[in-house]
Amino acid sequence: MKITKLILAAYLLTSMAACDTDKNIAMYGEDSGAVRIEAAINTAFTRSNPGAAGDQQKQFNEGDEIQLSCEDGYLNYVLAGGKWVPTDNYYLRWGAEPVTYSAFYPVVSGASTANFTLPTNQQRLENLAKADYMTCTVENVTDDGSRILRLGMNRKMAKVIMTLADVGGQGKVQGVKIGSYQGYTNGEVVSGTSLISPFITVPEGGKAGQNGCTYTAIVAPGKAGTTATFVSLNYLGEDLVLPGIPELKPAKCYEFTLKVEGSIISISEPIVSPWDSGTLPGGDAEELQLAAYYVKEQPAGNATGMDWDNAMGVDALRNSSQTLPAAILTDGVYQWTVTGTIDEFATKQAVIDAVKSFDATVGQQFINWVGENGFAVDQRGVARNVNKMQAGAYDAGL
Repeated sequence: MKITKLILAAYLLTSMAACDTDKNIAMYGEDSGAVRIEAAINTAFTRSNPGAAGDQQKQFNEGDEIQLSCEDGYLNYVLAGGKWVPTDNYYLRWGAEPVTYSAFYPVVSGASTANFTLPTNQQRLENLAKADYMTCTVENVTDDGSRILRLGMNRKMAKVIMTLADVGGQGKVQGVKIGSYQGYTNGEVVSGTSLISPFITVPEGGKAGQNGCTYTAIVAPGKAGTTATFVSLNYLGEDLVLPGIPELKPAKCYEFTLKVEGSIISISEPIVSPWDSGTLPGGDAEELQLAAYYVKEQPAGNATGMDWDNAMGVDALRNSSQTLPAAILTDGVYQWTVTGTIDEFATKQAVIDAVKSFDATVGQQFINWVGENGFAVDQRGVARNVNKMQAGAYDAGL
C-alpha cells in the first residue's frame, strides 16, 4: 500500500476508491483525506501551539505559491482566499505511515529545496519577492487528526537596507548596486558574487539619489568576502566602489547608513534585527516615486538634472533607466512620473504647474518669459500634443 497517493481530481469522478478507504471520494475540496497545508515564516509548528498558524498564515500574500514534494512526487499550492490549494487537479492524500515532506518558496525556474539562483534585478516589488528564498523539511509526519500539514518555512536569504546620508549639495548618487553571493547549490551558498540592482524608495518631499533615499536588496548570506564588491555607484560622474562583503546571516535584516563624501564611500555599522515580516509585496516598501528633473537639449554643468545650471541632456533622459526606470516610449512621447504632480503622460497644464513647483520665483518667471502658449510649440515651431507632453518638453525642443 502506498503511503500517499497523488490523486487526479478528474479521475475521482469515475468513482475509483482510494487504497485507504472503500468509499467513493470526491474532489479535493470534499475529500476528508486530502493533505491540506498551512505555512508560516520562520516558525516551528508544534502540537502544543497549533493556534500560531492563524496569525503566521498572514505572513504570506494572496497568490504566493509553495512547491511541496514527497516520495510520490511534487505539486504546487497557491494561497487563494486565505487557503492553500493545489494549482492543478493533482493533490496528496494522507496515508497510515510516516512521510517526509519538503517545500520551498518562491516557485521559480531552477529553484528547489537545495538550489536557488538569486535574481540580480530587484528594482520592482515583484522581483524582490522572487528573491525571498525559503525552504522547509518536515520529517516522518503522520496525520494528527487535523488533516493539516504545517510548514515552518525558513528564510535562506538576508535583507540589506542602505539609507543615503551626507550627500553634498545638489549632487545625486546614481547606479547604486549591492554585492551578494549568487545563491545556493546543493544546499550550500555558492562562492561567486553578483551585483544586485536594488529596490529604491524616495522619502516624501525628497529626490532620487539624495539624502534619505533607501536601497533595499535581498542577498545570499555567507562569510565575509574581503575582496568582493559590496557597494558600487556613480557620484558626480565618477564610478565608486566599496569592497568587502560583510558576514551576513539568513533571516536577518541589516540596515546601513551609506555615506558618499567626494570620492569616498563609507557605511555605518549595521542595525541588525530579525527579518520576520511577511512575503513581498506586502507593504515592506512603497513603489519608487521619482522627483522632477530639469532637462535641456544639451546637458549643462554636472548634468544631474537638479537645477537649470546642471540640466540633464535629452539623450541622458532617454537612456537613463536608473533615473526614469518606468519611462516608456509610446507615440513618440515618454510617460513622465513626478511625485504628487504628474502621473504618466503630462498635459500642457501639468507641465506648467510642475515648472511653477520647481521654484516659487524662478519657475513663475520662466513661465512669464515663455508664455503659457509657448509650451504648446517646440523650439522648431512644431505643435506638440498638449495632452501627451514629454518630460522636459518645455525646454528640450522635441
